[in-house]
Amino acid sequence: MRPALLGQNDRMGETPGSFQQAPQPTARAMRRLLRKEERVFRRAAFPLYGLPRAWEGRRSLGGYGRSRRRRRWIVHSAQLLHEDIFDGERLLSVASSIPRPGEERAPADQAWQRHVDDWDYVFEDEEPEPPPRFGQEEILVDRAPSTFDIAARDEGWIGGAYVGSVWVELSGHKFDPSEVELEEVTDLEPYIEGTRRDYGI
Repeated sequence: MRPALLGQNDRMGETPGSFQQAPQPTARAMRRLLRKEERVFRRAAFPLYGLPRAWEGRRSLGGYGRSRRRRRWIVHSAQLLHEDIFDGERLLSVASSIPRPGEERAPADQAWQRHVDDWDYVFEDEEPEPPPRFGQEEILVDRAPSTFDIAARDEGWIGGAYVGSVWVELSGHKFDPSEVELEEVTDLEPYIEGTRRDYGI
């Protein structure tokens, strides 16, 4: 599963998950697409954040956003995924992005409402869900505390904060915000290897 970046309305990059609604690709085509995705993540000109290297669990590449500028593709958002090896429903997505000029990142309540509106459209016959709980959580990023706005309901939550000029947006399920600690990812290999393993490459 490759969730979209929360608060990200831009066109997302092509990912191997897009093949799920298409004919089964050849192994060669899948390897080519994965290499393309890996290059996009390596070219991000801003820090990407994820769980500390000591965390033991599955890691993989998520979605990304990019735009064309002066005949060049500029990466402006990238998402890293984390899954508990003992509980496959315990998930954390960490999306790092650089807002473009004039672009503002929505606070947690607006981001949550956007998702609720999407769900109501898809599941319009379902009973309305109770409103989320809003608050803040101090999360260590590179060992320094950052205050994240949080919106939570049941076992799921979203949160966001600026870390320097980078907007970091989190999405967790059965992964309590108080358990989260982030650091700049300087080695993408565990995420690349995890993605290749997910697709049998």
